[in-house]
Amino acid sequence: MIGARTTPSGLDRGGKPTSSHQPATDVTAKVTALGEGTRGLLTQAYLEWQEIASQNPQLFALGVKELWETKRPLDRVIHTMGWPLPNDAFGGSFMYPLQPTVVALGLVVGLDAPDAGLDVHVLLQQLKLHALFRRYLEGGELLEWGAKTIPEGGYYALPARRHGDGLVILGDAAGFVNVPALKGIHYAMESGRFAARAIFRALKRGDTSAAALAEYDAQVDASFIRDDLYRTRNMRLAF
Repeated sequence: MIGARTTPSGLDRGGKPTSSHQPATDVTAKVTALGEGTRGLLTQAYLEWQEIASQNPQLFALGVKELWETKRPLDRVIHTMGWPLPNDAFGGSFMYPLQPTVVALGLVVGLDAPDAGLDVHVLLQQLKLHALFRRYLEGGELLEWGAKTIPEGGYYALPARRHGDGLVILGDAAGFVNVPALKGIHYAMESGRFAARAIFRALKRGDTSAAALAEYDAQVDASFIRDDLYRTRNMRLAF
């Protein structure tokens, strides 16, 4: 891999350039770190080209989160499973105190649910009506909200390798998420640290081949990332 091409901007609905059009730009590099998140275009293209994607298909979930300023402080961490999800959907909710009067409320639902029309945002609105959450949100103000997809396949869905000639794959792009522990950000940070070390040494040696960057995979496999994912390898698959 020699770099990435940006997406052109300033196109109308038909894909034709407007007065603000900016063409795609080729950004080249000796090593590219693919941290695109879930199902990144470059990551998926590379895994297919190299035929190194796991034979176990990746599982995905959609998480929707809201930040609220509340009149009543939240003095605990709340996790739930089940309602308002249907019985054939996997997922759960969380509520975390961020500041004395600011809380994060979210709902994560597996996208492998049989009902393709299941609306996670609507389910979150139902969740907020439950007394467990309503007592904190009533009279409060919604500050912001967002959503993201999450790779939930775990250990068995990891690519055969997460490095190649001139590239490394890290974070959600590699599938580093521990579903039962609700953890993924620190895996992204740690894999990014391992990637930086391996890339620095490869550049210093003047060798950015797959063999030189294999050090990245070795560091990941010797770390708590691999240990955590292996320990919980069957949890999500059970659903």
